[in-house]
Order: sequence, then C-alpha cells, then structure tokens
Amino acid sequence: MFGDALADCERWRRSYGDSHFNLAMLAYIYGRSGRQVEARQALDKAYTQHSNHMTSLKVEPVWDSLRDDPRFKDLMRRVGLAP
Repeated sequence: MFGDALADCERWRRSYGDSHFNLAMLAYIYGRSGRQVEARQALDKAYTQHSNHMTSLKVEPVWDSLRDDPRFKDLMRRVGLAP
C-alpha cells in the first residue's frame, strides 16, 4: 500500500525538489514503510521547512520506533517538544 505512495512521493520530489514538497509527509510514508533512517532524515529536512506536521512527533505512533534515537530526541527538543 505505501510502496506506491512512496514511489509517487519520490518521483514528485525528484521533479520539483525539496522546497516544493512536504517532507513531513514523505517522512511519514518512510516511517510506515519501515525505512526509519530515511524517515529521520526527511524529518530533519521537514524541520527546516517549518512544517506544521512536526507538532505530532510526540504522539504519532509511526514514530514509536524512533523515540529512543538521540537524533530524534534532539529533533523533538528543537521543535519544542520535550522527549
């Protein structure tokens, strides 16, 4: 299910670049696909876009596998969400 969405997102991203793409959405799809490294990298870039989707980091279940990662904790701190 998420494979098609991921392929579509990656194609769109290649065509239009990060500045015209919601990287938080891509991170979510990566996370749901089990691609945690890519999810964390996309979240870091989404942070630089000031994505309003960053407010769900603390409660969204898709991020459960990243919660113990020090880089994810740092991202939550930067967003203003105490880990």
